[in-house]
Amino acid sequence: MTPGSPSTVFSFKALVYALALAGLAAAAFLLWPRAPLEQMEIFVPVEYGKPPAGLTVAGPRLKGLEVKIQGRAHRLRAVAESPLRYLLDLSGAVSGRMVVQIDPDTIPLPEDISLIRVQPAMVILQVEKEITRHVPVRVRLSGKTKPGYVVSGTAPRPEAVFLRGPESLLSSIEEVSTKPVDIDGMSDTFKREIALDLPRDVTVIYPSGILRAEVFIEERTVVRVFSGLTVGARGTEERYIVTPPTISVTLKGPARTLDRLSPENGLEIFVA
Repeated sequence: MTPGSPSTVFSFKALVYALALAGLAAAAFLLWPRAPLEQMEIFVPVEYGKPPAGLTVAGPRLKGLEVKIQGRAHRLRAVAESPLRYLLDLSGAVSGRMVVQIDPDTIPLPEDISLIRVQPAMVILQVEKEITRHVPVRVRLSGKTKPGYVVSGTAPRPEAVFLRGPESLLSSIEEVSTKPVDIDGMSDTFKREIALDLPRDVTVIYPSGILRAEVFIEERTVVRVFSGLTVGARGTEERYIVTPPTISVTLKGPARTLDRLSPENGLEIFVA
């Protein structure tokens, strides 16, 4: 291959092109770390560690921290999409009002992300003695039965449960209700699995199985007075006189049945 030949010129141009691409790649690599930094605010949920045995946290709990971070745009997006959590250490908790400082160094951020601000800087908790109590269960209802029917009773299974929670809250609970059981349009007795409507920080410790509620539904029973009914006689062909000729009667039974009774609908009174 001689100088100036077409193959020599082609090889020289290919070399220049390859060096140019390498230079661009090197420049991109060197300039990437110098890309402008951006800031972003993210929400970091708070998880509560377990306090010493016999104690529990009462009242409202902080749900999470508002954290402002700084870094490259693509890294900020990655952090925002990651499942970050902040663990609140309660291993040294004692009964009473407790102030826990938020330690920014324990927020699990990547090394290339800077922490700008954390709010709040502290958490105030009420730590109380944890107690257990045995209380009855009441079935709570919602809606209306089918017209002419009524709820004659309810039966929770089990009838009572053991609850655990803060002393100030649990000591005042005399019974616990279920979530509302819908009886709208119902005309027959039925059973349903249902959850308890428990206050915050109160849990069921026994029994651990499914709670069931049985709702007893029957026709509504009413009392009706029918006046001025003519009294007749049966079983005789002789002439007779009934004294008094009309009477009033009081009947008790299903509302739908009694609502259909009247002299015009065949209500008759006979003596034998």
